[in-house]
Amino acid sequence: MKKLLFLIALIISASGFAQQGKQGVVKVQGSHPHELLTKKAAQGTLKKAPPAGKKALGDIPPINCWTGHLDPTITLVDTAYLIVKWTDGKRAALGEPDSMLVWGYVWNPISIYIDPTYGPDTTPVTKYSVDMLRAVANADCRFIVLLQQTGVNGYAVGGFGYNYADYDSPRIPVVFDLAGAEGNASILFHYVGSPNCDAGQRAVPYSPQDQASWAVQAATSDAPKVSTGVIEHPFSVNYGYPAYDFDYWKLTPAQDNEDHEWLAGWYTNGYWASYNGEDRQVPAKVSNYGVTTRVLQNNSTDGFAFETDFTTWPPTHDMSGDIFSYGCNNCNLCPIPSVSHKPKK
Repeated sequence: MKKLLFLIALIISASGFAQQGKQGVVKVQGSHPHELLTKKAAQGTLKKAPPAGKKALGDIPPINCWTGHLDPTITLVDTAYLIVKWTDGKRAALGEPDSMLVWGYVWNPISIYIDPTYGPDTTPVTKYSVDMLRAVANADCRFIVLLQQTGVNGYAVGGFGYNYADYDSPRIPVVFDLAGAEGNASILFHYVGSPNCDAGQRAVPYSPQDQASWAVQAATSDAPKVSTGVIEHPFSVNYGYPAYDFDYWKLTPAQDNEDHEWLAGWYTNGYWASYNGEDRQVPAKVSNYGVTTRVLQNNSTDGFAFETDFTTWPPTHDMSGDIFSYGCNNCNLCPIPSVSHKPKK
């Protein structure tokens, strides 16, 4: 009898460990391990987010800004949607809710290559969430995104920004606070001296402040057809271990006003949570994919909301609320053909 009770207790104990193990590594944006959230989960201090109330989730509204590329000779068109939600309350001063904007993205789902001997190539074309992010940033000169290549998990989204000022306004000014990043013990990356070999870092940047400034300049330059809208994070996995220093990419203090939206973070300010949906529905589920592994289908919807709560999982901020669509400040691309405005059903 004692042996039986011992076996039952052992099974229950093992089951408990299995349940704890299910929580495992907490991943942000579907595939990026988050050390702080994972640590809290292991300590048992990461609470399950309370059930949300009724959310205003529904169809994507009409789009006023379309990006992407189409071959007018190909009639087959696929469409996807990007929604970004800033949760800093800046727009409240103007009597508006959390700022949530939407863009449309179009592409031909088959190859546009025509072989001189065999004719058109009908190979399927696969598009990913990161392709849509880059297309929107390239085309709309009021929008900006911070992307970092983190390794096998592809790219992580570190920050989003938008300029609500006049239609022809430039991209918002962003700077990197090197001193602040160096002083944060959670950031394992070393900017000077010896690399953090224990974390997997194999080299240090040769001029970190300059490298950050050059990355911002490439993304925000006012020169026509030069700025990309994408801040390519310079301290990436190319150094062996990436610097998760998104909290220290900031607006210049003198330019921080209600027209300039910019939220970036990972360990301190918050982080960008991602959501995926289909069929032109505002996404309600936390994404299981990173932006480089999320395959877009026709009428896919990808949403990002800035989360500031590090005590609960899943994130408490979602894609509910009013969505706005403004026209593109179309700086780098020709207008999308009108066919793109008629999503395939």
